[in-house]
Amino acid sequence: MRDAFSHPAAPASEHLSIAILILEGALQEIASANWDGFIEAAVEQLAGTIHGNLQVVVDPAHLRDAPGKARLLKFHGCIIHATDDPATYRSFLIASKTQILNWPEAQATAAMRAEVISAATNLKALMVGLSLQDVNLQSVFVRARQTNPWPWPSAPHAQAHVFCENEIGEGQRQILKTVYADAYNDNIPDIEASAHLQAWGEQVLLAFVLKLIADKLTVLMRLSLEGKSSAASADQLAHSLKQLRDAIAGHAIGDRTAFANAAIAMWARMISLFRTGELPAVPNSYQLISGSSLGQLAQDANARAASFGELAIALALLSDGQADGLWQLSGPTGADLSAGALTSTPTWASAQPRAIFFVRTAKVALDLQKSGAFANDNTIVIHADDAWHQLQQRGTPSPRRPKRSPGRTGGPTTLHVSITQLAEAEPDIAALRKRFSSEVIL
Repeated sequence: MRDAFSHPAAPASEHLSIAILILEGALQEIASANWDGFIEAAVEQLAGTIHGNLQVVVDPAHLRDAPGKARLLKFHGCIIHATDDPATYRSFLIASKTQILNWPEAQATAAMRAEVISAATNLKALMVGLSLQDVNLQSVFVRARQTNPWPWPSAPHAQAHVFCENEIGEGQRQILKTVYADAYNDNIPDIEASAHLQAWGEQVLLAFVLKLIADKLTVLMRLSLEGKSSAASADQLAHSLKQLRDAIAGHAIGDRTAFANAAIAMWARMISLFRTGELPAVPNSYQLISGSSLGQLAQDANARAASFGELAIALALLSDGQADGLWQLSGPTGADLSAGALTSTPTWASAQPRAIFFVRTAKVALDLQKSGAFANDNTIVIHADDAWHQLQQRGTPSPRRPKRSPGRTGGPTTLHVSITQLAEAEPDIAALRKRFSSEVIL
């Protein structure tokens, strides 16, 4: 059995999605009947050298360990632990029918059982996979209902149990009967329809990640516009971010694990360049927006100071230009630094693709310039702040204000655009869009 798990594949899209949801503070509790270590591996891959994100509970003693951002209750045991220390953890592996039947009453599983019952009692649940075929998990929901039953109808609150399946099966029906008791028989179509999300787990989890990132960027974008005249029409930029999100989601077809890995690498590249002017040290790691949940984001001073709001405005405006047919956006054309974070190709005949950089500060832009990132002179640099343009006004040389004429070559030059400057100068989003497109399309 240990040999069967000895050479695991890399984490799949669903595991990578769970890891991102953990790192971004959106997911705190996971209960899994799986023995594998895919979730742990995904968190380790995406978090890099940062530890303490995931508290893995196999042995009741683990419940007393330091908490992480999220807790993973492996209530059927863990093959990783059992392989590394069989004497301690082999007994926690639950597999046979007898072990599953004994689990709800066995003293050895009492502490873990209490935690799983607590989660089923107090937390809304997204069900992914085949665990509901196990009798012991069904018994958890019986005990949860006895402690604090979930109401029906659930409105105005969300449905308490959602199943990611092609269709509701007998295991899911049994849970719904258990949870809603007499109300189930009187409301079968409504209860089952509200509990059924007809999509596979990998699709739903990827959608959650894309929605969470877009929602966080939207919150920070609105905060960055506070006090500006364009704040009144911020809903239009929020819609543009949704358009961009949905366009990205449209590529999540076929091999979704390949899509997830490519998207993570592109995001990591963009945010690392934005923050530091350097390529990510570990390309397949994840660059965090904020460990705060969506509801706590407005109170996260570090997230607000990181200029993600201005980055969100830039992405929304680029999305608008693509929707209006002014340019097409794609990933960087190569792995080298000069390829930037994105590529913009104008839609007119013979137009040349241009690398796009997003930079948080003028220092980041100067570091990139010193590193030769703008050497091809065919680059658009979008600044979150206005320091670069202030330096130009004071006479500091830059590609937009050289000491001497570069000559009438007729070729493109490096363009520097300040989101802060544009947002403060323009009275509304329509004017902001027009000004931005005229700046970057020169």
